[in-house]
Amino acid sequence: MIQRISIDAAEETDQNVSMIPMSLHQLIAILDSRSLEASPLDRIAEAQRYAHEMNDLGSALIGHYIDQARKSGDPRAREAAHEHEEGAKEAPASPQFKNPLDDVLDTAQQQALDRGHNETDTGHLLIALTYNEAAAAALESVGTSPEAVRSAVEERWAAKTWSRHPVLPGEFPAFGLDAGQALRPADGAAPDTPVRLLLAILACLPPAPGREALHALGLTSRAAARTLSRSLAK
Repeated sequence: MIQRISIDAAEETDQNVSMIPMSLHQLIAILDSRSLEASPLDRIAEAQRYAHEMNDLGSALIGHYIDQARKSGDPRAREAAHEHEEGAKEAPASPQFKNPLDDVLDTAQQQALDRGHNETDTGHLLIALTYNEAAAAALESVGTSPEAVRSAVEERWAAKTWSRHPVLPGEFPAFGLDAGQALRPADGAAPDTPVRLLLAILACLPPAPGREALHALGLTSRAAARTLSRSLAK
């Protein structure tokens, strides 16, 4: 799994990095050194977190020097700071890529960590989906509720034999085989929305706690899959 990366940690652990590592090769080396056993999905998620952290740090750096210019006795510096601030207000927000599943995946791993589970399976994915507005509405459209889904998953977990691999401090439980099957199906495109992930869990092969929980609630028919699929068009 991945050791959480921060800009400060990069400075402390990599003597070749004086401030922010600007080279792509340096960034890859830092991430890889902390994710030797991580799945490709985990590496993507950590790379996204690192990119967001760098964006935030860059904004803070600019803000620092704007404050310095505003407080200086140089009228040209104060004017430049004012022009920068006014330009930032008028400029349209830069669109940033955000995977619709980012929050779901983060919530799933946090659910596993909070429960002391040593892997993130389809049950954690399914519980995370119950906190997503679109997925929760889709579940209600087929006659169940988020609360019922969470209870059904807990029942499936009661009978599950967990692996012995420990989760190291500072890490999140890795995605298990069944979760990998839902996130990267062999016979179709990877789900890119919460409702598509719900359908992927429903289609998983056993053993998969999320699939079994849905089946226990009666979501086993093609009619249920068609109803969920229709919600994608809304």
